[in-house]
Amino acid sequence: MKREIPLWTDPWTKKEVSFHVLDEDTFAVDTQYDIQDVVDYNADVRAVNKTDWKGENLVGRIPIPMFQDLQRIWRGMGLSKEERHQRLLKFISDPDFSDFKVKAGRL
Repeated sequence: MKREIPLWTDPWTKKEVSFHVLDEDTFAVDTQYDIQDVVDYNADVRAVNKTDWKGENLVGRIPIPMFQDLQRIWRGMGLSKEERHQRLLKFISDPDFSDFKVKAGRL
């Protein structure tokens, strides 16, 4: 008998944590984040952002939980700060994650 029990929701971060009873001996805790606001904001910024690269530039916005997960994974891989920075640039430039980029062009 599978059951889902909501544990808590944080309206500010849009984080939802649920407890799942999978069978009489196992369970899982699931954490989900609604990132649609970040995706929508990024699309709005991308639409009005200048195309030149003069001065300082905001190139992307990633939801904090996703950024923390990426950092945790990369630290677990033993990557240095510089290597993590390079992975982040690669992540932002990846077409699969283009919703997190707010500036056109190559990084």
